[in-house]
Amino acid sequence: MGLDAVVKVGGSLLRDLRGLKRFCRELEEASRRLKLVIVPGGGVFADVVRKVDEELKLSSKASHIMALMSMDQYGMLLADLMPNMKVKEKLGEVKEESCILLPFREVKDDDALPASWETTGDAVAARLAERLGVGLLVLVKDVDGLLNDEGRLIESIEASRLLQSSKPTCIDSVAPKIILRAGITCYLVNGLTENYLTKLLRGEKVPCTRIDPR
Repeated sequence: MGLDAVVKVGGSLLRDLRGLKRFCRELEEASRRLKLVIVPGGGVFADVVRKVDEELKLSSKASHIMALMSMDQYGMLLADLMPNMKVKEKLGEVKEESCILLPFREVKDDDALPASWETTGDAVAARLAERLGVGLLVLVKDVDGLLNDEGRLIESIEASRLLQSSKPTCIDSVAPKIILRAGITCYLVNGLTENYLTKLLRGEKVPCTRIDPR
């Protein structure tokens, strides 16, 4: 039947450790019902790299590689919080079962991911979804989704519109390009609100932002 979704767990959830632990229980339960590939963000691990880069002016290649490595660190943390989840490092190891995918080995030489701080875990997760042929991507954040100029939640938006906007958002600028190119439907959802992810994966309506590949 294939994989159901790629779920990227944002590093922002580390700001609420109790919430992160609860979310991991929810995600592990969802992974028993659906075939999910879980991709870690970078979080505080990537923040350390960013700070060192600001101080030492590292090459874009070095900081990119180090930031990708930080995603694997967060992935091992998630694996410890979800002990029943298998951990994979290569796409070829991903079968039709749920797993945590440590992205470094697969994406360190991927030319579709520019060596820049514009490329975050969002883009990495989108690229992995593209390469796996998975049409559903869920980006788990510590917010409900994108907001308009009035501060109201944007329920749906086209990826092409995000590419035309220069306004900073909670999704990086590279991910919409991949979403559009690969025909991926993407949801931004708050992982710190109990059962939002569960309901979303069941097809129920929750406060979130859907990014359409148009």
